[in-house]
Amino acid sequence: MASHSASEYVMPLSPEQVIALIRSATDEQKRAMTLSGFAGSKPTLASFDGSTVRLQRRRYYRNPFARSLYLTIQRSVAGTIIRAECKMSAGPKAAIAAWFIIAVIIGLPQAIIGLRQGLAPPALVFVCLVVGGILTLLLSWTLSVPEQRKLVNFCDELFDSNRAHLEAHDSD
Repeated sequence: MASHSASEYVMPLSPEQVIALIRSATDEQKRAMTLSGFAGSKPTLASFDGSTVRLQRRRYYRNPFARSLYLTIQRSVAGTIIRAECKMSAGPKAAIAAWFIIAVIIGLPQAIIGLRQGLAPPALVFVCLVVGGILTLLLSWTLSVPEQRKLVNFCDELFDSNRAHLEAHDSD
């Protein structure tokens, strides 16, 4: 795999068997009130929505802007194709868009009026809103890079070791 943002696996299993394999190797993401926010003890959490699986690392802090690894599972002639892509959930994307829209709609006019009147603080507030939003995103994404690598390695190990195991049994 050359990139940590997208990859593809081919498994000689049905999609149902692939989902069962993922379920056995992960804890299902639940909204239980536990220290990590999720019940269970496995380091990887999964949520299932039809043929899409969202994987994330168990973390003991909140990072809603962290990217998760989304697996799209499709039946093929060879068994199952699993496409993996690191991306952010829809909720935080909407929050980011709302933040910048509000900052521009409210902050930019205030900054322009303030500068015309010779007042620098309104312009400074606008700049701080925009820069603060960008720095929050950069920090969150930087913190999630090791998690993304671990998720990709988890998929590599899970799918490659099971493929090798199945191929060994097929050759017997």
